[in-house]
Amino acid sequence: GRYTLGATDEDWRHECIAVFKEYVRLAGALGLTEIVIHPIPAKDWVPDIDDPKLPTRIREAVQRSLDDLMPTIEKSGTRVTLENLPRLNGMPLRTMKELRGVVDGYPEKALGLILDTGHVAVLGLDPVDEVHAAGERLCGTHIHDIDVRTQVPAPPWATEGRVDHHSPTLGNLDWAAMRKAFTEIGYTGPWTSEATIPSHGESREELAREVRDWMTTWV
Repeated sequence: GRYTLGATDEDWRHECIAVFKEYVRLAGALGLTEIVIHPIPAKDWVPDIDDPKLPTRIREAVQRSLDDLMPTIEKSGTRVTLENLPRLNGMPLRTMKELRGVVDGYPEKALGLILDTGHVAVLGLDPVDEVHAAGERLCGTHIHDIDVRTQVPAPPWATEGRVDHHSPTLGNLDWAAMRKAFTEIGYTGPWTSEATIPSHGESREELAREVRDWMTTWV
């Protein structure tokens, strides 16, 4: 929501940094290995969404925010991972290639990437390309699929008719090719399901069992 590395107003950005520092310190105190932070904002929080310089401003804000956070991150011992987000066309840093260009400027122990497969699908990107682009900086996953019966791309963070966060058995992603790509980059991080939306009348408990069984076979 409001808290993002790419806040385009300096007062807003400093507010975000203060919140993030507390979360990073807490993660370190709890001994967590990673904490996910969203790099770019949702459109509803950007006051000048039509500014043609907005992509550049967001990129610069992300860079400044990471520079400000880095001492806290390194002291905490917890790595921050940046997630690919299905934001509006024209927004920067939505792809692994773009995000990789950001994290490469920082220590691997401090900053990495987390790949959300459903967000890849919403953006119409090739998941295999995204896995390879993340490469050795990939530290985590959010595994879910899109409902191909619904028009995509969906409005970012839509609460009604949302197409992502469905069971990986529902959509048409090439999971075998994606799994091969993970193997090719030597990925050894966690496999985290983010499938939370029932698709064909199943209960949440049934959805959880379905996803567990599928992921056990896939992994």
